[in-house]
Amino acid sequence: MYERLKAKDLAHLRSTLLVSQGNRCALCMEPITSDPVCDHDHKSGLIRGTLHRGCNTLLGKAENGARRYGVNLQAFAVNLSAYLNQHQGVLHPSVKTPDEKKAIAKRRRTRAKAKAKAHTGT
Repeated sequence: MYERLKAKDLAHLRSTLLVSQGNRCALCMEPITSDPVCDHDHKSGLIRGTLHRGCNTLLGKAENGARRYGVNLQAFAVNLSAYLNQHQGVLHPSVKTPDEKKAIAKRRRTRAKAKAKAHTGT
């Protein structure tokens, strides 16, 4: 059986966990400088560690989404880093290079100037 933490003891445990984690988020490993969150498994209720608020929110969305879509979250997480670092060497059609973005912006400025000129009649 597990020990049930009292609400009044949560802040102390959160601080203790944070120190034991080297004042770093247990997920992203970046320093936590403000607003740490004591993360827990919503199924079992067991506390896992101290996280940034943003990391805790993203984790909750991932866990809820995995259940909703039938994804094995553990397998997904194990493979995520390697997957994010791979690519096929081909740009998606919706992505613009920096030069393409500059050209688009230039065309927009040119059109806006022409439209303003036509509107003023000069």
